[in-house]
Amino acid sequence: MGKSSLLVRGVHHARENRRKIVYLDFQLIDPEHMQTLDTFLRYFAEMMVRRLCLNPARVEKLWRGSLGAKDKLTYLLEDYILPGAEAPIVLAMDEVERLLQTSFHTEFFGMLRAWHNSRAINDLWDLLNMVMVISTEPYLLIDDIHQSPFNVGLMLPLDDFDEAQVRDLNHRHGAPLTDDEIPRLMTLLNGHPYLTRKALYTLVVKRMTWAELTEIAATEDSPFSGHLHRYLWLLRDKLELTNAMKSIIRDGACSDVALFYRLYRAGLVKGSDRTCACRCQLYETYLQERLF
Repeated sequence: MGKSSLLVRGVHHARENRRKIVYLDFQLIDPEHMQTLDTFLRYFAEMMVRRLCLNPARVEKLWRGSLGAKDKLTYLLEDYILPGAEAPIVLAMDEVERLLQTSFHTEFFGMLRAWHNSRAINDLWDLLNMVMVISTEPYLLIDDIHQSPFNVGLMLPLDDFDEAQVRDLNHRHGAPLTDDEIPRLMTLLNGHPYLTRKALYTLVVKRMTWAELTEIAATEDSPFSGHLHRYLWLLRDKLELTNAMKSIIRDGACSDVALFYRLYRAGLVKGSDRTCACRCQLYETYLQERLF
């Protein structure tokens, strides 16, 4: 949906306003750095000091201590990085949902929330600004809203396309769809920006017809399979969300408002807890075949 592009523009704007930038793309982190919370936070600390042109030996010295990894990184910021900052620091993190593959993602996000809360008692923390770009809805990343960094600060949600925008996007791709096929695309994807863009790109690059795309859309050969697999994995990992999703598909309603809200914020459903449905036909077809 253009999230990374938006982040790059924001980083450029911050740099023009003399902010110090620490940019981390979580997709580029080697797997060995994501084995444990300690190895990940040490990598995180080393990247921060290097991006700020500071002394990495401070990380080495600090990590020899007996404190936990979260305390080590927090004290590195509070005792070394922030006191010496010549300008506010922007910590820009892209693709942070990759942490879902780890067992410690809740601890990491809880730490970020604690850093944010520290602003209330220590003005030094006002020098640190955090920007996170995610493909997965925050409510699937961390269960406890009191530990989540995603319900504080400013959120910039990106809305679905309407039919006029989809027609414009189709034109920009060289019109792989006819005027009569656009409403069918809207029915299948409901203007979902990423899926719509992926569909048009696939039609052009693979030289597929609309009929060929719809035939495989909800299968393992689908160009959307990676996106759909990620949602399925998240649902299967949380039984309460799986049951709520099945209720919505089967009954068009959800008896638990909190669960509905999490699925709604995840971008999987639309409507209200009393009258709701999958966000688009593709989600319903795919999940119905695999959850029931």
